[in-house]
Formats: sequence, structure tokens, C-alpha cells
Amino acid sequence: MEKQPFSLINIHQRIPNARLEFTAPFDFDQLCVLVPKAEKNRIWMFILLCFESEVWILIAVCYVLSIVIWYIVRSVIDRKQPDCILLAIELLQIFLNSSIKRKLNTTSERVFVVFVVIFSLLMAHTYQTYLVKSFSMRTYKKDINTLEDLDKSHLKV
Repeated sequence: MEKQPFSLINIHQRIPNARLEFTAPFDFDQLCVLVPKAEKNRIWMFILLCFESEVWILIAVCYVLSIVIWYIVRSVIDRKQPDCILLAIELLQIFLNSSIKRKLNTTSERVFVVFVVIFSLLMAHTYQTYLVKSFSMRTYKKDINTLEDLDKSHLKV
């Protein structure tokens, strides 16, 4: 079913000091405004809009914390300071469900990598599910439903 090109807003608010008189009484509607229907979201926006901004921040924090944890594990195992950039690249490969090229020698490294792989698989499948949904169902921007929304839209009244 295709959406209509316009929508009606029913706003139930009293207008103080209004110099309006209706010739026929209305039961419920104090004001009815005809506004354009919300636009369709562009397909490229789904890549970033699949999660809320707080979720993207949480994923970034998890990535940084994972780098710190892996840095600590590697520095304890190797007894020297590992290269942070190489650790970040290896962890990014795991987060992107790619393989890493070096062998994991200790159990602590293996357990950590297993947890990161499970987390990245869950996030990747959630992301892919949303992308499939977004390509199969078109979404629209927010409709104008209140006077505040109408004011923020800067439409001429």
C-alpha cells in the first residue's frame, strides 16, 4: 500500500486570545492543518541509521576497551609492550568477521578472541538483518503531528 502525498494533523489545543469563530461547531477538532507527507528516507542513510547514535558510541567504546584488554593480555604473555596499532588492526579484523594471521598461543588469548568473535557475530547479524529489512520496506522521515513539529518544519502557514 502506497502512502498518500499528504496527511492531516488533528491538534487538540485551545488557542488563547484567538479571534476565530466557527460558523458550524466542531465536536473535537480545534485546528486541522493540511501538511505535506514526510519524505522517503534515502537508501544510503540506512547504513548509519540502523542503530541509534548511543549504540554506535557503545560499539566504539567496546572496541576501545577490547584493544586495552588485549594490550594487557599480550603484554603479560610476551613480557614486552606490543604495538598498539597492530593490535587495533587485528581486533578490527575480528570485529569485521575476518581471520587473523597469527597463531594464538595461550588460553587467555583464545578465550578473549572467542568472546570478541561472538560479540562481533551478533553485531554483524543484527546489522545485516536491519539492512535487509530496510531494503525490503521503505521507511519515511518523521511526520508532522503537533504544532511544535509544524513550527520546526518551517512550512508557511
